[in-house]
Amino acid sequence: MFDFKRRGLTLTLVVVSFLIFASIANAQTYLDRKVSMKDIAGQPLGRVLKQTSETNGFYFSYNSHSVATDSLVSVTEFQGTLLDFLNQLLGADYEYKEMPGYVIIRYVPNAMDVIIQNEKLSGRRLVLNGSVRDLKKGDGVKDASVYVKKALVSTLTDANGNFDLVIKHPDESVRLTVNKYSYRDTTLIYLLPIDIGRKTGDNDLFYEPDDETSEELERTAFGRFFISTRQMIQRINLGGFFAKSPYQVSLTPGLSSHGMFSSQVVNNFSLNVIGGYTAGVNGVELAGVFNMNQKNVQKLQIAGVFNIVGNDMNGVQIAGVSNTVLGNASGVQVAGVWNSTKKMQGIQLSGVGNSSKELHGLQISGVVNHSSGKTGSQVSGLINIGGQVKGIQLSPLLNIADSCDYPIGLINIIKKGRKSFSIETDESGTASLVFRSGGKVLYGVTSIGYNPDNNSRAPYSCDVGLGISLIGKRNFSLDAELVNRIRTDFNNQVRRLYSVKILPSLRVSGHLRFYGGPSINFTNQAEPDGVTRGWVLSENNKNGNTFALGVTTGLRFRW
Repeated sequence: MFDFKRRGLTLTLVVVSFLIFASIANAQTYLDRKVSMKDIAGQPLGRVLKQTSETNGFYFSYNSHSVATDSLVSVTEFQGTLLDFLNQLLGADYEYKEMPGYVIIRYVPNAMDVIIQNEKLSGRRLVLNGSVRDLKKGDGVKDASVYVKKALVSTLTDANGNFDLVIKHPDESVRLTVNKYSYRDTTLIYLLPIDIGRKTGDNDLFYEPDDETSEELERTAFGRFFISTRQMIQRINLGGFFAKSPYQVSLTPGLSSHGMFSSQVVNNFSLNVIGGYTAGVNGVELAGVFNMNQKNVQKLQIAGVFNIVGNDMNGVQIAGVSNTVLGNASGVQVAGVWNSTKKMQGIQLSGVGNSSKELHGLQISGVVNHSSGKTGSQVSGLINIGGQVKGIQLSPLLNIADSCDYPIGLINIIKKGRKSFSIETDESGTASLVFRSGGKVLYGVTSIGYNPDNNSRAPYSCDVGLGISLIGKRNFSLDAELVNRIRTDFNNQVRRLYSVKILPSLRVSGHLRFYGGPSINFTNQAEPDGVTRGWVLSENNKNGNTFALGVTTGLRFRW
């Protein structure tokens, strides 16, 4: 019994020791983790970093302009901590930060020193006056971001490195952080002499890898006009650092309840009297003129004139003039003039035009729709341009697509569809030149014709119609067409004829086909005596309504 207890105790200690070790290993930071790399000499730096991150379950985040990913690694093998490995790969001019799921690499050959020169405490407001200096040269550092994360306030240093920062409702200690591109981050803990009021809770701080979407937003015409240089510098200095806040109110970009820090804050509710520039919205954003967001928008965004989102939009976006999403959109976009995004999953509705590189849903516009990749359905008042269309294209004039089985329009230019020119004649003696274009199922019909019969008061004709392919074999096909013919003498005679045609065709050789078949024709205008109308089935002399059988034959060149 004694041995059994002792063995049981030993086993328990082993299990507990293992659990403690596992807990410590799990809590170990990314930079403290042990890495083992072999045979990496001569490989591109970017590949080695990717291999290291995939092996250890995180992502590296860095500016591609400051990390030469194409350079070749000179280290043959390494065993040790990740921090030592990065120092050996990149050298001493880089620093590393950890955020959940990320190791951030920053090029920082310089260092700063922060000096608080004066402070003024008034009620629940603290005003700090100070300066930021280059640690080696002693010169003032211009355009450095000075901010307090918990208070969501920030400013930029002037040309001499000086700054003034106003902090509302500060805690007993203020954590002052300074960021500047190419400088190491500097943090100063400032202790207040007394407790001046209530504490503020920690804001929900998070990190999101910096990408080119923010720069792309700033390069737009609206971005260049409305986003100040100071706000652009702030974004560069703070990189991927963001915070969350329940609300913000602004008059214009920069004149906000979050001040200069507004571009780094995601709000649940955002009200911009004229316009605002924030990191994003996870709730509702309203503006009298415009909304501009560096990252994502969730749920609802409404502006009197325009909305611009630097990354993705998920929800409903409404603007009097235009909506622009530089990333992907999911939900509904409604604009008086124009909607634009990369990938759309949902509905785009505009008065003039919609644009998306890829469309999984529906575009409806008064003039033009455009999608270059996979495309759902498009309905426009004039022109549709699509890629691989899975739905329909409906336009009174022109449909263009790489592939579309169901285009409905006067002219359909479908790269992988059907196109043909024909010379045909019918029971009236009208000779026509016909262009048919469309997809594998639906196609459009347009033609011009002339009837040499001397009894015809309207010898010139134009046909427009819609056809459907019922059978489409290599050597035989069967089509049905609904055609509206307008006949005129270009003076005062205008007559209409509506026809339903069944047209079987046989392949003669190559691209050449012969076709011919019956038609049922209807007109509500009486013809003068002697005009050929086919085989009349029913005629009402009082109102001119006439049903007649006809026949159409022709020779078609199809490609």
